[in-house]
Amino acid sequence: MIEASYHASMAREYDITADIIFHLGLYEDLDRWGNYRTLIELYTDILPKDHFRDKPLVSDKNIHSMVLGNLGLAYHVIGEVKKAMEYYEEALKVAKYIGNRHGEGAQLANIGRAHVDLGEVSDAIEYYEKAICIAQEIEDRIEEGRYFGYLGTAHIALGDVRKALECYEKALRIAQETGDRKNEGAWVGGLGNIYYLLDDARKAIEYYEKALKISQEIGDRKGEGARLGTWAAFTTIQVK
Repeated sequence: MIEASYHASMAREYDITADIIFHLGLYEDLDRWGNYRTLIELYTDILPKDHFRDKPLVSDKNIHSMVLGNLGLAYHVIGEVKKAMEYYEEALKVAKYIGNRHGEGAQLANIGRAHVDLGEVSDAIEYYEKAICIAQEIEDRIEEGRYFGYLGTAHIALGDVRKALECYEKALRIAQETGDRKNEGAWVGGLGNIYYLLDDARKAIEYYEKALKISQEIGDRKGEGARLGTWAAFTTIQVK
């Protein structure tokens, strides 16, 4: 599929490239495997020379907004947070212009995550709360759960562990109800972090092991690596 997408882009069949990336799930596989450099190349191939000013190459503006936002995500993961923010903000503008409420909520949440990593946590909380409101308005339970999880992470950064626990529990409950296994693993791991901060190392390890198992079951290599590192660190703790 990667080779096919490259050939489609070279032939200037940008809509076909977008179909391969999104409708065939290529972007999800590459995300699970941690191939972000490849994702950046694929997304860049279906954007105009000036990513923010030139006319989009794909005919569907929703896809164009998604490409911008996902390119931001890829840059975010490799540590280029300020660059990621530029793409999130542009994707948000496009989503608002075309009335894509789902896309608007997604980019608000992405901007929130960027603010957390830039140390601007209060700003992040505002963006997350806006994203949650949109998800609830359009009755998108999966996204609502994700945004509650992100909000929990922001509260940890502010030192409000109890509020974070409440958010993670909501996020986990929604993930389980909607069958969102990837984020179920993330929020189970987040609860592990919470219980460690609450000095309950035994319970923390229990949650880390559950999160690792979920990552392995769904083939989430990035998540598995994160869980293995955390699990290994905490299993060295002398639990009384």
